[in-house]
Amino acid sequence: MSKTRDLLSKTWLENIKDLDSKALNELVVVAELRMRQIAAERDNDEKLAAAEEIAGDLKKGYKALTDLEKARITYLLEHIEELGELDIMGD
Repeated sequence: MSKTRDLLSKTWLENIKDLDSKALNELVVVAELRMRQIAAERDNDEKLAAAEEIAGDLKKGYKALTDLEKARITYLLEHIEELGELDIMGD
């Protein structure tokens, strides 16, 4: 619980410390509703969606380059193996 407590302000913790379980449950409901609202705002954020699209496009480029290099390595190792000269153990 200490990690959770570290995220919360001392003022907020002080304000809720003497509340009964009914009041605490009401705060849980309010927090859940806020989370839904935040998620809806995030999902409707055009700038965020555009940024995620750009990031996705950039990642695709890096993935394509990485996949190409992996294919080259695989091909080269297979070719070396065909030549009978693959030494995996370094002997």
